[in-house]
Amino acid sequence: LMNDSSIARVIKSSPEAPMRPVIKILIDGTGQIVNEADTVVDLRQNKNLFIVKALDPRAYGRKTA
Repeated sequence: LMNDSSIARVIKSSPEAPMRPVIKILIDGTGQIVNEADTVVDLRQNKNLFIVKALDPRAYGRKTA
């Protein structure tokens, strides 16, 4: 869960900044499922977005791979 209420999956971690991984937005802040490829965000570059809480993907009833 991100600070803007979007839901994202970590797709790449960074050893030098483990709390600022590269993520893919799956569900936007309005609850809409996002399918576009441009939803990949490097949190080292985007300082306004951050992870608030880890979620169990099974709770959402769809594959996010």
